[in-house]
Amino acid sequence: MEYYKLKTRPEVFTRSGEIFTHVTDPNTVPWGQEQVLDKKFVRNEQDHVYLITDRGFEYVPNPDDVDWGATIRVVGLPLIDPIGAGASNNNQTVTPLKQSDPRWAKYPLGTTTVGKKGCVVTAIGSIIGSTPDWVTATMAANGGIRKGGEVVWEVAARVFGLKWDPDRTTAKVSPVIVNTSAHGGHFFLLLANGQIMDPITGKIEANKYANTVRGYRNLSK
Repeated sequence: MEYYKLKTRPEVFTRSGEIFTHVTDPNTVPWGQEQVLDKKFVRNEQDHVYLITDRGFEYVPNPDDVDWGATIRVVGLPLIDPIGAGASNNNQTVTPLKQSDPRWAKYPLGTTTVGKKGCVVTAIGSIIGSTPDWVTATMAANGGIRKGGEVVWEVAARVFGLKWDPDRTTAKVSPVIVNTSAHGGHFFLLLANGQIMDPITGKIEANKYANTVRGYRNLSK
């Protein structure tokens, strides 16, 4: 069995002919047999193309841009196309996302899943226009996800090129990630017009958490 690791990424693959299969548990890999895979592009099972970067897998919407001679095909790696623009918010745009969406609900988040505890990664995805599984994978690869699924905010700012203010008492940006005591502890996005993007429903709606706010996370573009 041949094992391959991406040159600038932590993902590991086994190889059978020209097909590379993602190894979900790197602890099963005999590292002495590891080889470096430095191809620039990968294709998933839906033939969607991604560019390998230090920060993750960047979706390539136009296949004509791809150097097909440097493309590998992978299976078992949950790559989802970035979602398009969402609701306008006073010249800012957020993408309505639902953490329990079956496309990523079962994606591992520490010892839990995005569907169960992924309100924060869903909110971040809404801000940057990427899916929660991609946000989670990128964060985890950079030490930004704790065992229980909690996000390290400073890492999120660094890997996604966002601004971060550690003050949790005041909303200083818009949209802003808000912590509520509802649902045993939950995060949502508060928009400039007073509406919210709730990761539980995946909708832009009226603010039903106004009386249960515990603090803010000033993470912004």
